[in-house]
Amino acid sequence: MNTLPDVIQISDKVMVGTPVFRGTRVPVQSLFDHLEGDISLEEFLDDFPSVSEEQAITLLNAAFSSVLTNTSAGDLINIDSELMSGTPVFRGTRVPTQHLLDHLSGNETITDLLTGYPSVTKEQAVAFLKLTAETVLAKQVLQVA
Repeated sequence: MNTLPDVIQISDKVMVGTPVFRGTRVPVQSLFDHLEGDISLEEFLDDFPSVSEEQAITLLNAAFSSVLTNTSAGDLINIDSELMSGTPVFRGTRVPTQHLLDHLSGNETITDLLTGYPSVTKEQAVAFLKLTAETVLAKQVLQVA
């Protein structure tokens, strides 16, 4: 299970076309809502036991990759070959956006990230997650349409 079509299902017969985790009735958006609400991946998986950890992490990895091509991301991230060898970082910092994914995938919260990287604001992290969710969901809906 390595691709979004393996993880996300969109069907008029399941939740009226709302993107859900394949094989469940759990909306994909609920993962992002939990993470934005400072709830760990582990707690999300406890709340929705029909979603596997592999599904959630596959979705997060794909979502973070997708957002880097979103032109709206420029307000939130900086990709500059002169800064961190071109690694995407939160704008105004030297903190790679990958660190947010690593923290969230490791069952930590946004607050845990902010504790280790005080130059990143909660607003930046939440806005990046929101954009990530919007980007990956729009991409999936377009592929199904």
